Amino acid sequence: MLFWARDEWSNGSDVRDILRRSNRHSAILDAQLRLAIWFSYTSGSVVGTVANSLWKVDALYMPGVALLFAAVVGQFRPLSLEEKKEQVQR
Repeated sequence: MLFWARDEWSNGSDVRDILRRSNRHSAILDAQLRLAIWFSYTSGSVVGTVANSLWKVDALYMPGVALLFAAVVGQFRPLSLEEKKEQVQR
């Protein structure tokens, strides 16, 4: 992603133009998806550790609520690039 942005910068594109075109670049969309997944894993481990030290067994309700929330959000805004492509084709 950074190499693509550097190449665009060296070709004379300004930052706003690079950012606007990056939303359509498949490699950047894939990188954003992978970053969101890794961020979810990392933040989940931190929140889970803190919640376990504060609430013990009651902390197990948090992942259930988070999973339910993710399922509802996923119905309206899927993260999968394949699902996004299918929605555009419809």
